[in-house]
Amino acid sequence: MDVQNAIPRTRLGDPPYDRGHLQVEMPVKGRSRFVAIAERDRHGRMAWRVVWDGNHESKAGQLRHRRALRCAAYARMVKVLRHGRRGLQTDLFCGSG
Repeated sequence: MDVQNAIPRTRLGDPPYDRGHLQVEMPVKGRSRFVAIAERDRHGRMAWRVVWDGNHESKAGQLRHRRALRCAAYARMVKVLRHGRRGLQTDLFCGSG
């Protein structure tokens, strides 16, 4: 990253990241989690994709996946990824337009 030409995107002290991974555990018994993967697109915006990190091979794994998709935690995760921090923590962006 060219530090001299970097454009600040958040508050002072927060570096802009080009990619990231978040592991999100779902409140479903057994191994039931998603990995949220973020990368910048060609316009510099963060694009997210969510990948199931549980077992798809067994019937139990498929059942956990369906249960995880229906739980409130999954809906909250999708909302955060769609709307980002700006809508959830407005104090981080005071004066940044």
